[in-house]
This record gives sequence, C-alpha cells and structure tokens, in this order.
Amino acid sequence: MIMVTKRHTPLRTCLACGAKASKGELTRLVATPQGCVEIDTTGKKPGRGAYVHTGVGCVGELLNKSRV
Repeated sequence: MIMVTKRHTPLRTCLACGAKASKGELTRLVATPQGCVEIDTTGKKPGRGAYVHTGVGCVGELLNKSRV
C-alpha cells in the first residue's frame, strides 16, 4: 500500500481584510531599512514582510488604513 501525503501549504493573513489565504494568492510587502515599503515579487527580499490580496478592494483598504 502506497501512502500519498498532501504537501503543507503555508497560510498568510491579509493586512487589509484579515482573511487567511495561501502564500501564493497574496502579494508580499517588505519594509526596507530606509523605512520604505516595497513589493516583493520574488518572496525572498530581506526584511519584515506582510501580505495583502492584490485585488482593488484590499489594496484600497490598506491605503485608507495607512492614512489614519
């Protein structure tokens, strides 16, 4: 009998809406040492990372939260 194991999918939480999604469904944002925020398309940039859905709703929500 062959056992097939399912591979673990890392989950991340969207900063804007708080929903959990797989890492591949979200866009990673990274805080640089200079205090800027960059989009990390590779997922390998150094620094603290945060995730957000790429849809207009979540990105808009995140921008509105940052202005408060």
